[in-house]
Amino acid sequence: MLRIMYGKSTPTATNAPEIIVMHKMLKRFLMVMRPGAFLVDRYPILKYVPGYTTELEEWRREESQVFHDQLDRVSRELATGKAGPSFARYLLENQSSHKLSDDEMVYLAGSLFGVGLDTTAVAIMSVVMASACYPKAQEKVQEQLDIVVGRDRAPTFDDYNSLPQIEAFMLECLRWRPVTPLGFAHLASADIVYKGMCIPEGAAVFGNHWAISRDPSVYPDPEQFDPERWLNSEGKIRDDLKFPSFGFGRRICPGRHIANRSVFINAALLLWSFKITQDPENPIDQMGFADGVVAHPKPFSARFQPRFGDEGSLRNVMAKYGEGL
Repeated sequence: MLRIMYGKSTPTATNAPEIIVMHKMLKRFLMVMRPGAFLVDRYPILKYVPGYTTELEEWRREESQVFHDQLDRVSRELATGKAGPSFARYLLENQSSHKLSDDEMVYLAGSLFGVGLDTTAVAIMSVVMASACYPKAQEKVQEQLDIVVGRDRAPTFDDYNSLPQIEAFMLECLRWRPVTPLGFAHLASADIVYKGMCIPEGAAVFGNHWAISRDPSVYPDPEQFDPERWLNSEGKIRDDLKFPSFGFGRRICPGRHIANRSVFINAALLLWSFKITQDPENPIDQMGFADGVVAHPKPFSARFQPRFGDEGSLRNVMAKYGEGL
């Protein structure tokens, strides 16, 4: 995400100041987004009480400074001809056409970086968990990978449309264990009458992803992990079945395409490279997720066995990965 957004990479997250501070801000964000986390959510008049929002304002200033620093760095690199490809560079080079202010660009790039850093990682962990817990579903994905990709090269983004089994596996992971079980708050901009009930203007509304994912009229046997539910009789992704993994309407996640592609390439490379199984001595708790706006899996064990027979063969293929792309 750091490279995509700002054209910068780091060998380890533990020593990267941008990632360290972002994780700190993400913890604050997840706390603030919990329904009723602050009394001001229920009693808006409190925002006029002197000093009440001091802490929140300090958090906002710190967040703004981090995001501004990143965009400013890319701007300096752009001026000296040292900027590599990145979303921030694209924003800066096209500001006159997209007409975003500096603050809007700062928060667009910063928000995508922060949210992608967290939610996409959670989605990939769910892919690993499901692979270990449902070996038959994993095998179907690997059968298609062997047919389409083979063993002489690794899968790439060019294989996306030829690997519906992986897309179905991804879609089922996002339904089976929603990344944001409750979704994010929306605001009713007017009184809404729904099934005889009035949702008053100004009310906070949550599209409960967990409840939607468990609707048996849409997803039969909803507790069962079944990627095949997303495929039609021709083995292609159904266009009549959806799940709101990225939210709704105007406020739908702007980074959903990046997230989907990121989860796809990680899932494809992992399942092409390894057979993932549970550790018999440490079985996976499939309901082991931390309570929160984003459902982080609790630590679990999984075994990765190279599908090439030995680690050396896998390393030889991956050493050439990206050549000619």
